[in-house]
Amino acid sequence: MTDWSAEGDLARAEERAGIEVRSLVDLSELDDARGVFDAVWPASDGSTQVAGNLMRALVHAGGYASAAYRDGSPIGGALAFVGRHRRDGGWHEHLHSHMAAVLDPFRD
Repeated sequence: MTDWSAEGDLARAEERAGIEVRSLVDLSELDDARGVFDAVWPASDGSTQVAGNLMRALVHAGGYASAAYRDGSPIGGALAFVGRHRRDGGWHEHLHSHMAAVLDPFRD
């Protein structure tokens, strides 16, 4: 029987692409995504696109960070933060996708 849950969809997509997607929480893990962001969008002054401590704070506050790995090496990353907006007379929370990147040799 096919698992049509989000986890099942992810497992099938990972298998097709030959990657593993991991949620990131601690600073050493977050550095994997940050490294991808900095490789895709290098800053002219050599700085980083987003500081590791800021990424950690966003995840701690309910945001999301992940990286895609092929053969144990990070090839992609995503970062989202919690947002909210007014609609229908009340506040509605959402996850705002702030940045997503894939290293050039792995884009398809």
